[in-house]
Amino acid sequence: PPPGPQNFAWTPASPLSDSTIQQPVALLSTSTTFHVSTIDRFGCIHRDSTVFTFSERYPELQPIIDTICAGDEIAFLASGGQTYSWVTSDPSLTCWTCPDPIATPQTTSNYTVIIGDQHKCQDTLEADIIVNPRPDVQIAVSDSTVAYGARIQLEGSGAPYYSWSPVSVIDQPHIYNPTALINGPVMIILNGVNEYGCADNDTVNIEVDYRDPLFIPSAFSPNNDGRNDVFRIGSLSFQKLQEFRIFNRWGQQLFSTQDPVKGWDGTINGVVQDVGVYHYIIRVAYPDGKVETYKGDVTLVR
Repeated sequence: PPPGPQNFAWTPASPLSDSTIQQPVALLSTSTTFHVSTIDRFGCIHRDSTVFTFSERYPELQPIIDTICAGDEIAFLASGGQTYSWVTSDPSLTCWTCPDPIATPQTTSNYTVIIGDQHKCQDTLEADIIVNPRPDVQIAVSDSTVAYGARIQLEGSGAPYYSWSPVSVIDQPHIYNPTALINGPVMIILNGVNEYGCADNDTVNIEVDYRDPLFIPSAFSPNNDGRNDVFRIGSLSFQKLQEFRIFNRWGQQLFSTQDPVKGWDGTINGVVQDVGVYHYIIRVAYPDGKVETYKGDVTLVR
């Protein structure tokens, strides 16, 4: 019809600023279908409708801020959508289109996730992960082999706070330079913590030499001058004496003991023995279970 004034009727009227005008404003909180009708000056009714789909979204991201130590993992969890797209400069992110990636950042990093719904409406959320450095913990002692029962000096560096283990071998486990008593193969671990609470560790492996050689004199002089009056083993320490016997040249046993402190004074039943060569058998056991036998001669001189 020729142009002229028109009357409009919109339904539903409640979300509209005015249900009788040509261009009302709608405030929507749910999906709504609007119907409009108008009657021209000839009495003809014109009708139309339009559908507005309301995208009701509740996007979430956890965590949105956190503090970790360099090398630690951080697990993200995004929700409230059907599609997820991550944006970050951190290449360690394990997944770029899933809701729950894991990252291992080495420096402070920002992570952005774009969450989309079935209507292709999108929300953008961000997370800031602060990364603190770890200490550079080092033990000055290198891997080595020491004698059984040795005490070694340790020294750590790189952190203000220390903890050594195993504590059974360390005299002061919370200082930087304790000593360790070595009675068996051991891995010594130093754990250091810095002012951020970030930790690092270093290790050293200590092996044990159980074959500490015995010192067996080749001669002795039992003349009561206070020097070399007794024939005894001179270097027994951690070894266990299982047998120490002395024989004369005819095979007669003159002396026998398992006491590492005792020795032969050159007599038998109080009778002084002649100057000459005598034979010995010494058998000792080591902490690792091995037994060694020493046979030889000792000269008795006056």
